[in-house]
Amino acid sequence: RRERIERGILEPDGADIDVGALHQAFIRGFRRAGGRIAVATRVDAARPDGDGWRLDTTDGDVLADLVVNAAGAWGDVVARGAGVEPIGLQPLRRTAFMVNGPGVDTTGWAFTADVEHAWYMRDDGEQMLCSLANETPSEPCDAKPEELEVALAIERINEATTLGIRSVNSAWAGLRTFAPDRSIVIGPDPDHPTFIWCVGQGGTGIQTSPGAGRLVADLAFGGGPSSYFADVDLDLPGLLPDRLPGRGGL
Repeated sequence: RRERIERGILEPDGADIDVGALHQAFIRGFRRAGGRIAVATRVDAARPDGDGWRLDTTDGDVLADLVVNAAGAWGDVVARGAGVEPIGLQPLRRTAFMVNGPGVDTTGWAFTADVEHAWYMRDDGEQMLCSLANETPSEPCDAKPEELEVALAIERINEATTLGIRSVNSAWAGLRTFAPDRSIVIGPDPDHPTFIWCVGQGGTGIQTSPGAGRLVADLAFGGGPSSYFADVDLDLPGLLPDRLPGRGGL
């Protein structure tokens, strides 16, 4: 609605990531390198074993030289199971839903949000993806959408736009997990150097995944950032877990 617009910001270099294609490319590359993905295997505990780790899993014991904790909302749960001090991760639930589009070609429409980030929407084929942009504290779980959050998002979007949402085609929820300072945590645990953290991505997991994965490998095997980061103003101390209160930080 024109009366709701005071000013805006246009980022012409912004682009979408084909999340499904990128994710599948990572999986193919991992398997080509000899990796095995055990999707139905639960790790119940981990304990130091010599210079490495012994993982207690539902498929039996697994020996590993190092453990990378990339468990998202369950990062602190995995750490406790390994006898590692948690870092204070907080999962925050966000609900999203799909509605019918406005009946015109929306290809190339910009991601749109209000200045207070109280809602957002974007085109997704013939539908529109909408969200309240909420951050509701949650325990680690299989998050479910909340009807009240969907209803409030519809109210706000209808007040600000002419989309006129009347029904929802589908809805879901996810957990966006943050460290206490809301920055990503990457690097070896200060008390257990072969336990590598890669958590706290919040809502930027897929965007940061190429760099985060490379940095995890560098710190796990090389000791420091590789030449991949030569042209990047990398604030490594601001990523390491020992920056956090109780883990070496102030």
